[in-house]
Amino acid sequence: MTSVIVLCGGPGTRMGATSRDRQKCLTPLWGAPLLQLLLARLCPAVSGPDVPIVLLTGHHGHQVANLARQWRARIDPRIQAVAEHGAGWVGVEHAARDLPDPVLIVAGNVLLDYETLIPRMLEEHRRSGRPVVAASEQWRTSGHYTLTATHDTVTSWHRTADTPAHGRPGRYEVVDTYLLTAEVLALMRARRISHTRALGFFVADAALGFCAVPGDWLHVETPADLIVAPDRKASLCPAVPPSSRSPVRPPSARAPSPADSPPG
Repeated sequence: MTSVIVLCGGPGTRMGATSRDRQKCLTPLWGAPLLQLLLARLCPAVSGPDVPIVLLTGHHGHQVANLARQWRARIDPRIQAVAEHGAGWVGVEHAARDLPDPVLIVAGNVLLDYETLIPRMLEEHRRSGRPVVAASEQWRTSGHYTLTATHDTVTSWHRTADTPAHGRPGRYEVVDTYLLTAEVLALMRARRISHTRALGFFVADAALGFCAVPGDWLHVETPADLIVAPDRKASLCPAVPPSSRSPVRPPSARAPSPADSPPG
């Protein structure tokens, strides 16, 4: 048994006017809200009729809650919207208290091949009993968590690639997909820290598992991230009909590339 928390409560300040009146994970991409595209890939990857899939809401949470009713009927009846008890680590830790562990944490503004990744993460946890983090060698974000890994074990963990105090950037960039065990949740509670900071404590003892992300992935942090090359659509969102189009953006906007992020 496991459970899923999809983080979709952030204010999205880097989205500018795009998220002023809308939760950033509801930003349209190929004619549908980003979060809807994510759920269409995420839900089939999590087996079990009783596995809760919780949308943890905050900023413009009523918008997510309203759509969750539709998604329960159209995508998966396990979907439910729950309001944050508090910002940051408080919301995650409080929501996880009522859920079976391990708890899979997914960011509502990240789109990737969950159908392949999540079974791998769950299998790694079943094999080793460790919490698991996923990361990719394809850089999509600057100033993000990075790590190095050997086979299925994280060997070093960095808060941000551009902060010298935390060492050199790792080989991989995290994709905000984590499998948290009861031990991680207890550490969050005891130290009053986020799940990402808590996971860092498990690295020194080789107690943090690792799964490489297969294929392409998209992290929407700014309006420029919505400019997705047509040849990426088939891998990022295979269920979208070919006639769907990506939102039109100003010609001056530029899509992020690996060159914009620190070297791996």
